[in-house]
Amino acid sequence: MDSIDIAILWDLGFDRQIPNRLGDRRPAVTKIATELGLDRRTVRSRIRRLESEGFIKYYQVYPNLEAAGLRASSYLLRFQDYVSKNEALERLKSLDQVLRVDVCLNSLRATVAYTSQEQLEALVHSIESLTGSRPVKLYDFQMPRVSTKLDLTDWRIMASLRYDALKSPAKIGKELGLTTRAVNYRLSRLISARACLVAPVFDMREFAGTVIYGLMLQMDCSTIQTTVNSLKEAFGRASFCHIVNPNGNAMFMMFTDRIAEMEENYFKARDMQGVKKVFVDVITGTHDCSRQMDQLIREKISEKSKMRGNSFITAVPK
Repeated sequence: MDSIDIAILWDLGFDRQIPNRLGDRRPAVTKIATELGLDRRTVRSRIRRLESEGFIKYYQVYPNLEAAGLRASSYLLRFQDYVSKNEALERLKSLDQVLRVDVCLNSLRATVAYTSQEQLEALVHSIESLTGSRPVKLYDFQMPRVSTKLDLTDWRIMASLRYDALKSPAKIGKELGLTTRAVNYRLSRLISARACLVAPVFDMREFAGTVIYGLMLQMDCSTIQTTVNSLKEAFGRASFCHIVNPNGNAMFMMFTDRIAEMEENYFKARDMQGVKKVFVDVITGTHDCSRQMDQLIREKISEKSKMRGNSFITAVPK
């Protein structure tokens, strides 16, 4: 596995992607190729190889949070020792609004969902009380705009695809009592409306000999773009993902097979004009809080069932 494989994997799963098309619900190859400056055939062949070699285990479907009236943001929590970090992880996983926690050696990065700024502020306060770490906002997720409202059947199809994004329309129809033609129509509509997102499931422990780490930076707001461009040039291929917030916070995801390079890049960033602070940490794993997402889908099914006077109880399959 090389830096291109890592970049493709990260782009496949980091922000979740719109499915490619009805017949191939993997994330859209064209979008990934464009973002990484690669040929579409290269991206497609590498994805197939990553699947065959077991790095990509399967694909999950997630509802676009906008379709559920939700927004999402990412927060960084830093810790002094592994014990307090692991205790905080368990507490975070119990919160209904926490959708995902990326685990690093000395920090956690929590993705939270909310309906309003007031709810977000209350949630951030609760996280600080539970973990003993003050959450620092990294960025807000920019969800694609959903162009249609989802009904009961849409949410039931979402539940069916939850842990098998590539499931055939015929199998979905058999589970839900729909014709294959009806499923094809619904799936096409969900994809074109950008209502469902898909991401691969992969295990960070499979990355033997590979170190994936993040540089979290605080930059001067007046020179953000100039600083970001300078950092991209300095890091080159070693950096495969850049997330920049207008408030001056940024995260550069980095890849190396040489630990000393991580320290070298830390000093490069620290000494860069326009950079105020730098924090570096190695990513060790990800906890996708599936219970929370499954509960969201069940609540939508229940809500839509009541509106239609039905009583569908749809289990989200594991």
